[in-house]
This record gives sequence, structure tokens and C-alpha cells, in this order.
Amino acid sequence: MLRNERGYFLDSPELMRKLGFKPGEKLPDEGFGPVVVEDVMFMCEPSAGLYDIHKGKRVRSPRPHRVRYLCKACRSWVPCGRAAQHNKGKEHKLNYEIMVGRP
Repeated sequence: MLRNERGYFLDSPELMRKLGFKPGEKLPDEGFGPVVVEDVMFMCEPSAGLYDIHKGKRVRSPRPHRVRYLCKACRSWVPCGRAAQHNKGKEHKLNYEIMVGRP
């Protein structure tokens, strides 16, 4: 995942600028396919398609984590808002050690 000049993971406005969106512009409803930015692959899931039953009615549920990046160590799509949690996770650390070749 990309980091800013202070060493932190990008927040939403910074990430949107890197992906080519203007300030205040929203993600497209249809999402977008894989896009490579600074050697990191991103994708955005469509906003429609998930439905819940709420008080007996079928309502569209929002997808709060639509933008994902491909983790090179795990080879899995991780929500950008969960990058810090993912990198601290046990599975990610084990996969990274295997990839680097540490015992």
C-alpha cells in the first residue's frame, strides 16, 4: 500500500488524488478495473448489487470498503481502509516471511 511523505498509509483524499480523481469527486457507481499506481494495483467494486432485508423490505446495502489494493505478500485484495490492520496481521507476516525467504 502507498504511504505519504510522513510515512503513514494514505487517507481517502490522498488516495483519490493518486487514483486521478478531483477533490470532492465521488467513486463511479460501476466501479473500475485494476489500475496500477506507483507499482500497487487498485480496483473499485461496484456500489450496487448487495441487498439486505430491513423491516421486511429489500434494501440496497452500501459497500463501505469498495477500493481495494492487491497485497504483494498475500496475493489477496485488501480494503485500502484496512491496510494498517492487514499489515499487522499474523497471516500477512507469515506470507511476507515466506516470500522474503526468512525461516
